[in-house]
Amino acid sequence: MDLADLHTFLLVARHGSFSGAARHLSVPTSTVTRRITRLEDALGSTLIHRTARGIALSRAGAHLRLRCEPAVREIEDATRTLIDLDAEPAGVLRLTAPADLGSTALITELLAGFRRRWPKIVLDIDLTERVVDLIAEGVDLALRPRRPGAQWTGEGLISRTLAPMRAGLYAAPAYLAEHVPPETPEELTHHPWIAHRAWSRTDLVLTNEDSGARVTVAPEPAVLTNHIGQVLAFLLSGAGIGAIPEVTALRHVEQGTLTRVLRDWTIVGGQLVLLWPECRHPAPRVRAFIDFATEYFAREDGPLAPPTPNAAPR
Repeated sequence: MDLADLHTFLLVARHGSFSGAARHLSVPTSTVTRRITRLEDALGSTLIHRTARGIALSRAGAHLRLRCEPAVREIEDATRTLIDLDAEPAGVLRLTAPADLGSTALITELLAGFRRRWPKIVLDIDLTERVVDLIAEGVDLALRPRRPGAQWTGEGLISRTLAPMRAGLYAAPAYLAEHVPPETPEELTHHPWIAHRAWSRTDLVLTNEDSGARVTVAPEPAVLTNHIGQVLAFLLSGAGIGAIPEVTALRHVEQGTLTRVLRDWTIVGGQLVLLWPECRHPAPRVRAFIDFATEYFAREDGPLAPPTPNAAPR
């Protein structure tokens, strides 16, 4: 079996087409076809089926990809590491994140700061609600929220916790001008509750940042949605009170379009996690982002530092 043929097969699987692999390799499509045919002959198995919509891996092809992709990636990364050993990190860095998270000012500022630190790196960012297969789709890194108790599935991935993800209670100044703000968690039941579906399946557990006390309340949703961006939009419109992550609310609080209510109380919403494919020799640009993001959130005065008790929200 020719390793060049195997590499070509993995590129076809990664790009989803013969033409995509050909463009990546800067060779004619006929060369890609010839290499795949030669690999199938060597293995005695059909690896790729051509369909009306493009290509589909056979069972043998899917198995070959699963077993060989990590090894070939490691060879590629090790080669790049040797070439770039003394060079400034450069090239295209592919990242993915949920749209709700990736579009926040916090993550945008993280990425902008990284670009200022490493200007030769090009960021290719995919914001999607779909859980991207990093290995299969050739994506370098993922930023994702992890809910309490959740475990990651996915072979061949490394995760690093960057920061806790807390949620606060917010409303628009216009809403609070017309309604008496709640003074205790129990008074939330007297207000229209704008709820994300993930926080509506069970009672709401609030933790006091000062005393550590915990209170459980069960406000009846006036609006129920599965998108945090829509929760935010309803809050900005003055529709009621709702819980959103602090990373989402931060910029709006600074601009005065949202106000923190019951500011001593938060919802612990899990963790912000960085994921990347397991590899002994990450490309310099990948290593640079891992280090930068870790340092960014580790600062004592960092963007997700706990608020000072009874202090005005940032």
